[in-house]
Amino acid sequence: MIVALAAAVALAQAAAPATGAPPAKSGPEAKDPVICKSETPIGSRLPQKTCMLKSERDRLRRESRKRLEDIQSASEGPFKTP
Repeated sequence: MIVALAAAVALAQAAAPATGAPPAKSGPEAKDPVICKSETPIGSRLPQKTCMLKSERDRLRRESRKRLEDIQSASEGPFKTP
């Protein structure tokens, strides 16, 4: 068992880059990183960790901003009066 473990470690070291730098990411993660933020929901003291792609977070921010601008520019406002 020790021999198998030593062989696995030797193979892992041989496969790792010799420069010590992390391997370059390829695919969608290379251009679109995952961003994690700790957010505390209203009415709670316990923060919750939320992770999403940067593009998804940007899209949600744009949509929220557009909704807010639509409400503010509406002639009747967000609430209709009788």
